[in-house]
Amino acid sequence: LVAHFSLAFLVHFILGLQLSLDALETVFKCPDIDIFVIISADQDMIPLMNRLKYYGKIVDLYYLEASIADDQLILDFCDNQFSILLPGSETHRGKK
Repeated sequence: LVAHFSLAFLVHFILGLQLSLDALETVFKCPDIDIFVIISADQDMIPLMNRLKYYGKIVDLYYLEASIADDQLILDFCDNQFSILLPGSETHRGKK
């Protein structure tokens, strides 16, 4: 049985994995960095955000409201959240 994945899916997966590895490497190489900013609405970022919080880091999430999943689970894994405003949009969500 051979799994077939689209090139776009593979690129998305590889970039997300690389971002996670780079962020976790930064946790150990630069322990004085306390705040990590994630710009995404992708729930694939939840494990990274959870691990950053485990190591005592502050996680700020910026996302497009229209791109966030209906259950908005990703919002539970950040310290601060900000909806990126599009022209003509008046929504903004912030959590402290």
